[in-house]
Amino acid sequence: MDCEGCELKDRCTRGKGRRLKIYQSAPQKSVETEQERGQILIEELNARMEKDGPEMMQWRRQTVEPTNAHLKQHGLSRFHVRGLKRCSAVLTIACLAHNLMKWKVREATANIKLAS
Repeated sequence: MDCEGCELKDRCTRGKGRRLKIYQSAPQKSVETEQERGQILIEELNARMEKDGPEMMQWRRQTVEPTNAHLKQHGLSRFHVRGLKRCSAVLTIACLAHNLMKWKVREATANIKLAS
């Protein structure tokens, strides 16, 4: 419950106390090995995908995946920098370029409609 009197406290934690996250929605199962834990996570993911999978995939096909494919097609299949800040900057620039290309196409389409 508390690490205050423990002689190993300096080796295992730097905090004043011990904090655990317990999710109420997750079923409480005893996990003996790392392999069993991985298997439990896979089973939970498969159950969630069976329930919500088709609707989520339909939404992703319409919104997220075309953007991912476009970015990948234009050279963002892999980050060539290290670190979260640098990867974030590269992704931001790629998204700006993607949005500018979409804007250019919409403007060209609007000009064609106005000219007709």
